[in-house]
Amino acid sequence: MRPGGGGGGFQFSVFSLWLSVARFLLALPSSRLITMSDDELCYCFHVSQRKVVNYIRIHQPRVPSQISECGGAGTGCGWCVPFLRKLFDAALQKGELKLDIDPVEYARERSEYIQRQKQQRAAAQGKVADDVGEKQC
Repeated sequence: MRPGGGGGGFQFSVFSLWLSVARFLLALPSSRLITMSDDELCYCFHVSQRKVVNYIRIHQPRVPSQISECGGAGTGCGWCVPFLRKLFDAALQKGELKLDIDPVEYARERSEYIQRQKQQRAAAQGKVADDVGEKQC
């Protein structure tokens, strides 16, 4: 035993192991570091795929709409509803409850979806305003 407490060899080997794992993970492509399970599935209410999967396993909803009881998932903009349905269908078939989607691509497609929704609402409001203006004349 060394003076001053000893045991330094064990601490060094744990640090060395941690450093090796960190180097390995950093060498992986970034898409392999990020898993969809920890990323948000419902951006409106910040609900992760992991939370939805656990909700489905524990509460065993009978219909897909019951997943909305999991933090409000699917009740905002509606983008995540098809993905929630896929997880629900996989649970019914005793399949793997996982969505293989690149999180960056998922976020990009949702952003485009939101933009389309805004454009459709603006066009509908413009039409309603035109109709109201015609009736007043």
